[in-house]
Amino acid sequence: MSVSSVGQVSLHETEDPDDKRYLLVMKGAPERILDRCSTIFINGEEKPLSEDWRDAFNQAYLELGGLGERVLGKWADAGRIRDGPGSVAGRE
Repeated sequence: MSVSSVGQVSLHETEDPDDKRYLLVMKGAPERILDRCSTIFINGEEKPLSEDWRDAFNQAYLELGGLGERVLGKWADAGRIRDGPGSVAGRE
């Protein structure tokens, strides 16, 4: 994945010193973020990103954009990144 084609990507440590995971966050154009997602977080629960959810997202995006609102997409993952900045294996 090319970062320049997505937007801003950052890697963060959690506040919990016992949590060895890192949080990867990406923000940018909503349609570019959505194209890279397979799940969606709704009401505190992660669900598969179905065509119905994609359509609802795109409808909301178009409505807000039509009102002149700036819309940003955001993606986060806190479970799959084990090696942090500088390729250090976790926070040991």
